[in-house]
Amino acid sequence: MAKKELMLLSNVDNVIDLPQSTINNYIISEDDKGKIVDSMRMFLNKMEGNFSYKILKKHQDNNFERFEFATPPKYPLPTTFNTRTKKIIINMSIWGRKDIINIDARDMYATLLYGYTSALYTVKPLNNYYVDDICNYMASLFLKIPSFAKKYGLIGSFANEIPKLIFLVDTYVLTSFFEMGRTQAYNKASKLSETTKDTFTVDLNDYDFYNIRDFIRCLSESGVMPFKGGYAEFVSSILSRFGILNIAMFEDGMRFLSTVAGSTINSNSLYPPTLRKYNYKLYDSIARRLKDSLT
Repeated sequence: MAKKELMLLSNVDNVIDLPQSTINNYIISEDDKGKIVDSMRMFLNKMEGNFSYKILKKHQDNNFERFEFATPPKYPLPTTFNTRTKKIIINMSIWGRKDIINIDARDMYATLLYGYTSALYTVKPLNNYYVDDICNYMASLFLKIPSFAKKYGLIGSFANEIPKLIFLVDTYVLTSFFEMGRTQAYNKASKLSETTKDTFTVDLNDYDFYNIRDFIRCLSESGVMPFKGGYAEFVSSILSRFGILNIAMFEDGMRFLSTVAGSTINSNSLYPPTLRKYNYKLYDSIARRLKDSLT
């Protein structure tokens, strides 16, 4: 299930539970919504070969009734789900003061797909068939982000720390994304990384792997990836590479899959298609499983 708050964004609400009267204060005009509907009507024809076409075509036919286009104040993420009204909120504030007609249709399309995915995985847990692929992909991400690999000793003489890094990343993903119990997560992470919790000089039971702050602290205190600047240094590194719209993918399984969904829309400028380059095989496998779950 989706987390209630996101620590990487200073405890911002991941999902919301607000009455319609509150949301109405921020909804864009019917005229502006009409511009979005018209833009998507024209753009959808270009996406007919994409798995998302049938999903968004259905919503377009219904005038995007399940979506609300709003400008919530100081909300940093592209969409959220209102559990009270069962509506998907598209955060128009991410485009700043740009006129609706000047928003790239491909970016809007990718955001609608992101919102649809986030709504689905807000109300249901991640399927277990994602487990191995997401664990292995996230480990690849940590290993292949240049600022991590070079700065934190994951190349050269420190390469022996890699199995430990994989173990910690896997334990974190299993606990945080899939809500797996500690013992089960340790056992699964051992199989994926070919090492065990007993190889660490710190007691892993002292860390709450559901909490990304504790995960980052464990990376540092174990010596596997010593962030000298702690949590702030980690956040800065991620922000510089992925931007504020995508940082939540490191903290929440729903946000991770939503970001992957958005990134499958080629040439969009919001959700990085470069996610695929970190591990082509695993990315494609996750995308295929996501397609199956959405269609």
